[in-house]
Amino acid sequence: MRDPVFKEATMEANRWWREGLFSESQFTDTGEQILEKIVAGRTALLFYDHSLDETNHFRRILRENFPDDSYEIVQPNPFPPAKGLSPDKIYGDCQGTVGWNVTCITTKAEQPQRIFDLWTYLLTPEAAILQMYGPQGQYWDELDDQGRPILKKPEAELTTDEINKLGLWFWMIPGQSDNVDTMKFAVNDMQPEDKRNWVASTQAHILTPTLWLSDEFTGIGEVIDPQSDEGIQRTMCEDYVVANYPRVIMAETPEEAEKIYQDILDFCDKNGLPAVEELYDKKYQENVKLVGTGLTK
Repeated sequence: MRDPVFKEATMEANRWWREGLFSESQFTDTGEQILEKIVAGRTALLFYDHSLDETNHFRRILRENFPDDSYEIVQPNPFPPAKGLSPDKIYGDCQGTVGWNVTCITTKAEQPQRIFDLWTYLLTPEAAILQMYGPQGQYWDELDDQGRPILKKPEAELTTDEINKLGLWFWMIPGQSDNVDTMKFAVNDMQPEDKRNWVASTQAHILTPTLWLSDEFTGIGEVIDPQSDEGIQRTMCEDYVVANYPRVIMAETPEEAEKIYQDILDFCDKNGLPAVEELYDKKYQENVKLVGTGLTK
């Protein structure tokens, strides 16, 4: 919240609030209530995880009920640049090589090496095909000259029963992201354009190119023991921000928004956040020495 650009964006959100562009239910709706509004088309501009269409089918349901409507990613820039900044300077997310999830072998495992061997296999291209498209002879019979399965019909035409029978899953854990995504994107692009999986196409051609790969932020949050003094102070500050940040956005005047924003900073400064920031920065600088940085001023 010390970042002046973040503050400026917050004040812009407050202006949108004062102009009636979104309601207070944005802060109180449950996931089910949000989904209900989305599938009913009660949104104009939506910030939402597009991959959820694979599970809750928010876009499919909308298009079934309202054939003339759809949800599409804002183009050409999913994250529109402000103040004339070049779109090339905008990134959507920072990903590290460690991955976005973990699979653990517990100390209770009777044959941990067997489990490790299986996990190792699941990182291979062959295993990526197996988890996403099932075994040979079911959904596909042969591979093309690039080693990609030739599907008997587009994934979009599979029924829920067919998917469940083979246990097909595009978001495999564990898996090797390059093997999974390279295969998923290529096989999807092999299908007729009107039969391609929207989630995979969006991920491949719109969102993945905006990602920034760096390990400079890896492990920063783990340098503090949650039960230590700094950990307790961090939780106190986080809880205060969660409780009060919506008040900034819902303030009735710009002056009130500024005051609440500053109050949040003052509270955090008085309750140990500078010590937390110091530990974070120390870990960050250690990371930069190891892997470098992608940040430029």
